[in-house]
Amino acid sequence: MTRLTYALCILICAGLFAACGGSGNSNPEMMIMQQNMPPVVEQMIPDRNLAVGRSGNRDLASDFSDPEGAMLTYSVESTTPAVVTASTSGNQMTITSVGPIGTSNITVTATDPGDLSIAQTFTVSVVTNTAPIAAGTIPPLEIATGANQEIFMSPYFTDAENDPLTYGATSSDNAVATVRASGNGVGVTAVRAGTADITVTASDPDRLSATHMFTVRVSPPPRARITPMPIISAQTFNTNASRNIELSAHFSGGRGALTYRATSLDSNIATASVEGSVLTIQPVAAGRTSITATATDADMNSASQAFDVVVSLASPPQPGPQPTPPTNPNPQPPTVRPPTTVGSIPNILFLETNPQSVIIDIISYFSDPQGATLTYSAAVQGSVIRTSVSGSRLTIMQLGAGEVTITVTAANSSSPNLSATQTFMALATGIIDLHSRIQASNYRIPANYLNAFMYGNLSPSDSDYQDVVRVNLSPDVVYQIDMEGFDTNVGTLSDPDLRLYLWDTGEYIDQDYNSGQGRNARLQYTPQNRGVPVSYALQMREGGSGGVYRLRITTP
Repeated sequence: MTRLTYALCILICAGLFAACGGSGNSNPEMMIMQQNMPPVVEQMIPDRNLAVGRSGNRDLASDFSDPEGAMLTYSVESTTPAVVTASTSGNQMTITSVGPIGTSNITVTATDPGDLSIAQTFTVSVVTNTAPIAAGTIPPLEIATGANQEIFMSPYFTDAENDPLTYGATSSDNAVATVRASGNGVGVTAVRAGTADITVTASDPDRLSATHMFTVRVSPPPRARITPMPIISAQTFNTNASRNIELSAHFSGGRGALTYRATSLDSNIATASVEGSVLTIQPVAAGRTSITATATDADMNSASQAFDVVVSLASPPQPGPQPTPPTNPNPQPPTVRPPTTVGSIPNILFLETNPQSVIIDIISYFSDPQGATLTYSAAVQGSVIRTSVSGSRLTIMQLGAGEVTITVTAANSSSPNLSATQTFMALATGIIDLHSRIQASNYRIPANYLNAFMYGNLSPSDSDYQDVVRVNLSPDVVYQIDMEGFDTNVGTLSDPDLRLYLWDTGEYIDQDYNSGQGRNARLQYTPQNRGVPVSYALQMREGGSGGVYRLRITTP
């Protein structure tokens, strides 16, 4: 009786027994025996060449399987044992060429515990050993000074007899890069900037060999960056008072000791001089200017930060006792003039949903003729943006997508009815991210936001394509494009990269990678008159830890 017949008998008897009410159980459990299935072939064992005196091993567990998951046993037979012998041990099969040049068919049989089996046959040809062959092209290796790189050589050499290969390697210039053999490949160590050729030799057990060559280009080590933080806040004082600032507290990093210098945008308002690391600001006349402080390290890398200086008139010195002037029967109060605006507060554009808020210092956009202290307030028309003011710091919080009008008021603290206002726009695009390739840029910067403060967010990545925006630039106009990321009020990037492309063709135009701007990037470009309207694409990339950036396009 076969197992299938036996299982059917059990099933029929169990059904009859249940129908007759046997054992008094209304829901008897019935056991159905499943028919055993033979093993199956998962993959075919390929034919192979074997040099005289060589052996080869293969794990048969990946070539067969059992439908019921049972453990299989293996046996193997060679049709010509005088040429090739074959044996098994557990899952492992070993074939050995023992005779002259010729062929033998090897049959492998897999058997399950129920004694059901399946077999497959492959051919082993005993051949005269040949040398390995170099295959393909090993691509050039770009590596930074001090770095190490392992390269697996298996894809770049073949051997007709499937012999195991060993590798050796030499460098044309050990002062640039050294190389060592390491298992299935070679390891390259970059010593200093330059180029070296690496020659790799693959040898079989008979010491027959083949060679391959590739180039190593070693780049200089990354420059030590100078960090211009914390920022120097705006300075406000009168014409009688000078001020010292310790610059070493506002710059760090770089290689070796830092040296400092400072320049004033308008020395008729205030002068700047540096002794060691101490910046001295000497006011000259009432007004507003900007001072830029710069730190330079031993490698001549530098970083700068600029801050506003507001100088008001000092009270004149009090003279000694003077004759009492005649009393004016109708004294007139001194004329108090209202505050004035200085420049225009740029529009604000949130390129993405992050960051959700930014801070701008509005002290530099207002002035008081009498040098009085000003108090600030802000109002917003619309619900997608919320504002708050603390001192002179205006916080703009993004709540949703849309455009609003923001009005900032500066009032004389002694005469609140004397005030000045400025109005600017804030736009939140509501875009989750701007990740896109150049010719598929998913956002165009509106023309009225070219001179705006534009904020975006980048994840840490070395990808060639991160945030991309499309922008229209007029021909024959000088544009300055700044990607700022070194201050919490501006951005938090550590390794920004700014690039400019033609939008319609993806043609690369220019790039800046932190050159001399600390953790900022800057481009200056004058579009050519091409006879037709042309769109451009700006790409922002971050190679460091990621964060917020501020983008601004101006026409200096």
